[in-house]
Amino acid sequence: MLSRRFALFSLLLSCTVAFSQAPAFRDSLPQHGDAYAGYWFVSSDAGFSGASSGSNNGLNAGVDIMAFKWVSFAGEFDMGFGKVTNATSKTFTGLFGPRVFLPIPGAPKLTPFAEVLFGGTHVSIGNSPDSRVSTSSVTALIGGGADYRILRRLLWRGQFGYLYNQNITLINSEVQNVPNPPVLHLQFSTGPVFRF
Repeated sequence: MLSRRFALFSLLLSCTVAFSQAPAFRDSLPQHGDAYAGYWFVSSDAGFSGASSGSNNGLNAGVDIMAFKWVSFAGEFDMGFGKVTNATSKTFTGLFGPRVFLPIPGAPKLTPFAEVLFGGTHVSIGNSPDSRVSTSSVTALIGGGADYRILRRLLWRGQFGYLYNQNITLINSEVQNVPNPPVLHLQFSTGPVFRF
């Protein structure tokens, strides 16, 4: 009789401890997915030194659909506007791929993630006699970031990465006469996330 009571007590205690910890850990991950939008910056080179000419500032928006417990399939769309030497530039990207969330048990409000996205970029230059009008190419993004939970379904996302694309500066280099333009471009985005 004592062993049954001890076994029942142990089982109840174990379940209580497990379930008391589960909501905080579970809430750090998207339930079904999330939608986000915010500010987007892409440099004309691999650092912030390209921030003065050929870089783009704009908006990004995207959706994550959870495929597994910690893995989502992300779709992201970015639109940026900038200025090169004697013309304005526009950059549009569409990226898709896996995003892996890496929850930290001791910090339930913070959820880091890593991502590898693939897609395409379209760059156009306006009012420039020295350059082709527009070009499109394949693009890849390798990066990561973190979500910080503000409310149960409202988070704030910060995201850094490197966008691999030759045409972002290839088209600008024709205007600026830059030999061997870089193919890695620093990308940064931040904004609110709604979890569903």
